[in-house]
Amino acid sequence: MQLVRTVIGDRGLIVLAQCCARIKRLRILLGTDDQVMEDEGGVSDTGLVALALGCRELEQLNVFVWDITNESLEYIGKCLKELRDFRLCLIKGEITISDLPLDFGVKSVLRGCEKLTRLDLELRLGWLTDVGLSFIGRNSQNIRRMLLSFVGETDRGLEMFSRWCRGFRHLEIRRCTFSENAVALAAIQLTSVTYLWVQFENSCIRDRALSHMVRPRWVMELIQERRRAVRNGNHVFVARQKPHLLAYYSVDGRRRTDAPGTITLM
Repeated sequence: MQLVRTVIGDRGLIVLAQCCARIKRLRILLGTDDQVMEDEGGVSDTGLVALALGCRELEQLNVFVWDITNESLEYIGKCLKELRDFRLCLIKGEITISDLPLDFGVKSVLRGCEKLTRLDLELRLGWLTDVGLSFIGRNSQNIRRMLLSFVGETDRGLEMFSRWCRGFRHLEIRRCTFSENAVALAAIQLTSVTYLWVQFENSCIRDRALSHMVRPRWVMELIQERRRAVRNGNHVFVARQKPHLLAYYSVDGRRRTDAPGTITLM
């Protein structure tokens, strides 16, 4: 496996594609500065297209990018037929991308990479719509582990997503605008899921709405929003941790007894 930083840039990926055609696994992590931009060596759709064309035996691709397009995702779906693990994370920063939403690009990846068993998408709100979520639901037959961050628009998107998925084991949903009712309904429909982690955007979560997803040997832990003082030099500011839900199967079905007071065991 090759491990590099985002400072490799598009030019580095072009060279890699020319010289390492048989590479199997590639992880492109953040450089020392997570605000890497193009002129500082950031990875964009240009590098991804070159990589897809030159390294067709890739089985694992984990990459942080500062720019992405539907076309580059279509090249990944068209060329990387052996891909089993694809994790795409968008670097934070002031970016202007005109090729949005990424619905059809993600659809191309799912349809083209039939061996895919893990998919992570960390985007921004509005970049993958409810239609894109329905595409994921309809084309994820072989995926067993998935992480979705800043995706979808409404509860309808999560409903369409969960209606078609039948093989998930591990699902994480971060910083999406879905309500508690939508999450509970999705959990009921996703009968194969054995581990579910959801981070909500709402400040206060209603226990009653989530109680509908209770099932035998299914343990649910709800952590409400927490605030704590953080010191940075001479300045003190309040850090907020959004409420989140952890649900998982337990062999004997009993809840743990060592949970702190900030956790509600449902």
